[in-house]
Amino acid sequence: MLGTRFGPIWLLRVASIAALAALAVRLYPRQGWSRGAPRRPLWLLVLPAGALLLLTTTLSSHAVAAAQGGPAAWLADWLHLLGASVWVGGLAALAATLPLARRAGLAAALLRRFSTLALLSVAALALTGLYQAWLHVRTPSALLETPYGQALLVKLALLVAALALGAHNLLAARRPAAQVPVGRVRRAVWGELALLGAVLGAVGALTSLPPAWDVYRLANRGLVERVAVADLRLTLRVDPGAAGVNTFDLEVREQDGQPARQVQRVTLRLRPLLVELGESELRLAPAGEARYRGQGGYLSLPGYWQVELIVRRAGLEDARTALRLAVPSEPGGALPGARAAGAPGFSREVLIGLLVLALGAVLVVGSARVGRRRVWAGVVAMALGFVLSAVGTYAATTAWLGAGTALANPFPPDEASVRRGAEVYAQHCAACHGPSGRGDGPLALTVNPRPVDLRLHVTAHSETELFQFVSRGLAGTHMPAFADRLSADDRWHVVNYLRTAFDPQAGQQR
Repeated sequence: MLGTRFGPIWLLRVASIAALAALAVRLYPRQGWSRGAPRRPLWLLVLPAGALLLLTTTLSSHAVAAAQGGPAAWLADWLHLLGASVWVGGLAALAATLPLARRAGLAAALLRRFSTLALLSVAALALTGLYQAWLHVRTPSALLETPYGQALLVKLALLVAALALGAHNLLAARRPAAQVPVGRVRRAVWGELALLGAVLGAVGALTSLPPAWDVYRLANRGLVERVAVADLRLTLRVDPGAAGVNTFDLEVREQDGQPARQVQRVTLRLRPLLVELGESELRLAPAGEARYRGQGGYLSLPGYWQVELIVRRAGLEDARTALRLAVPSEPGGALPGARAAGAPGFSREVLIGLLVLALGAVLVVGSARVGRRRVWAGVVAMALGFVLSAVGTYAATTAWLGAGTALANPFPPDEASVRRGAEVYAQHCAACHGPSGRGDGPLALTVNPRPVDLRLHVTAHSETELFQFVSRGLAGTHMPAFADRLSADDRWHVVNYLRTAFDPQAGQQR
């Protein structure tokens, strides 16, 4: 169970459900409710336990798999769930307690309090919903032409109807207490609850469907990537954009939009990022103005692929850059999520995440005591505690899941990465290996054994091995370890430079 991505998330979900069940048993009013009951602090534990349960749903949702959103995507999803839970759960409690409140003459006050809470929840739902729509839908066409978009439209229609009933109750709450039509309000509350139940059904359909933008992009255009390099603008289209046989179409234009001149050869070099399958090369043939095309089964597996684009022109240096493609198993299928993780394990990052989670829990529990003296301080402490608890849980979970992940280069060898790698190489490596990588730098004769010829060794090792050599040094040589001198980003940049500058196959392209 711990060896899978969702095992720890499932355990966290079970733990939060167990905590909520235990709190429900402990808080059950066997002898009636008492405002000053010593159990009151226990109610504060219900909030983080419920928020944690919702966070486990977020950690297995579309938000985590969205490459564009990053942490903002899962945070928006979590806040969306919190807002929905407060609205639906509060509405159910209101429906159950209105008859009691009516007999006690408190119906109007109860309705006003809930209306304020519901307004805040709807505001949170609207803001996070707009962000999620941009992330998962993006265009009107994707909204109208995909199953995800159509399910979202059904959800929105039901929400509008529920909001209309909620507006009726809000207007009723503003009347004097004696004029509040409690019976009519209660019927509207039950109607609103029924509509929100239907909304939950639409949400269930949404969670089982691939996001609209992913489906629309793949079904209508395949994979499309644009990149600028040197004085060129390149547009790569991959159709159908799934594992198997694809057509690769590269448009090569100058910065002013004119077709690139004196192009002699256009080459793609493709390799998967998560498995060692080696590299494939595809030479594209001219196919009209500024277009070059080729076809083949070069994207043989679903997952993440690196595609290096090389444009050779007469009398000029090759224009070289690289980009990464997320390739699904079939056209219109869901894109791969995060890269495959290895066996989970405990690490420093996990410990830090747990400490942040503990600090957040302390703030949430302590906010009740602080709030007795200063209400605003208690609210701030509780809000900060919720944020820290969420951040700590996310950090610990992701660190646990990724503890055993094999190293993978996070940077494609594009122009910026290679330029930075060249700067690092000139400052730290050229003195021994020489500007051309032949092992003939100014200090080469002062060390024994002499530095290796990088032109012979770079292609004999994977990117991960090169990264380890740069980080840890090379046993039996004077090659030092650079892990304490260079950031991990700079070490990856220099690896990209080595593979670009000293790869004989790359040299043949020049």
